[in-house]
Amino acid sequence: MDPLTLEKLQIRRGTTGEWGAENPIFASGELAYNITTNTLYVGDGVTDFNNLMGCRLDFRDCVQYGSVVGIPVGLCTIFVPNPSLSYTPASFNLDGSTNYLNLGSNGVLDFTGDDHSISFWTKFESISGNEMLVCRGSWDDSVGFYIQKNEGFIEVICGRDTVFRTSAAGSIGFWTHWVFVKYSVGATDRWVCYRNGQESTPIIAIDCEVITCSKNLYVGRFDTSGYLLNGGIADIRVWVSKLEQADAEGLYNGSETVQSGNIIGWWRCNETEGEIAVDSSGEGNDGAIVGTLDYFFSSESPFARPILPSAYSTYLPCIGGIIKDPESPIQNTVIPGIIDPTNQLVHAIKIK
Repeated sequence: MDPLTLEKLQIRRGTTGEWGAENPIFASGELAYNITTNTLYVGDGVTDFNNLMGCRLDFRDCVQYGSVVGIPVGLCTIFVPNPSLSYTPASFNLDGSTNYLNLGSNGVLDFTGDDHSISFWTKFESISGNEMLVCRGSWDDSVGFYIQKNEGFIEVICGRDTVFRTSAAGSIGFWTHWVFVKYSVGATDRWVCYRNGQESTPIIAIDCEVITCSKNLYVGRFDTSGYLLNGGIADIRVWVSKLEQADAEGLYNGSETVQSGNIIGWWRCNETEGEIAVDSSGEGNDGAIVGTLDYFFSSESPFARPILPSAYSTYLPCIGGIIKDPESPIQNTVIPGIIDPTNQLVHAIKIK
């Protein structure tokens, strides 16, 4: 047996004031310790101290309730576990070349006449490119509607006209929940979008009229093929009614009963075999899974997701299961699974 070899690990130490005044650039792999904040830094040979991310070593800054944990790393997360559901949530990971869903041509799904709403989860692989999310249109005939990711935007197109546009920033690589609502205003239609339970500010918002299209409702492809979605899709639902923000918040947090009397299609994307996308609404709108299911089925649930705050150096008070901080980018976010977090703090962001 080889004798145990001990080596000395050297770490530069200093206070916040000393490091801030010197503002050194540490060599790649060089360790430095801030004795004021109990934070460890690893140099990269490029970034100066005042812009270098550190890792706080004091685990007393973290709390845990069930599966919700604040983790003390440079950019921390609050992890939201699966809510209590009557079914096993999952997702489809579409490959951008062959996989999509064909949900049929039932006239009730064409979004004409009555108010309609559709919700779904996405996890985009890239901000670039034009990828179709939902399509019930004919480009050649200038009828129907499309919902697409176009570079850094999410857009609604009626016929051939872009009638709604909002930012897709922050939705790359993370599960994002979308609700699109089309409702009547006099003789025209208007669109509104909710993102992760909150109304999304439009860049373009123009009244239009959705004209009947006889083509199928597709998820993840254009009406003449092409522009296929590269990324995750999950929990697709359609209502023949106008959803409100409270409904969007409920869907974001896993509610199964949002306007249940008006739902006309619900494709959970949790099939593990076969070629049928089962409609769980009870309306019989089963669709076709195009592609090899065992290739793009994913057990990853959109409900079990990390919330990633961006650039704060503080704590997030979680009161009554809701993040409360007037300066937090995720304020008012409901955290399922926390039973009684009153006055507790979840350490969740970058530390300096």
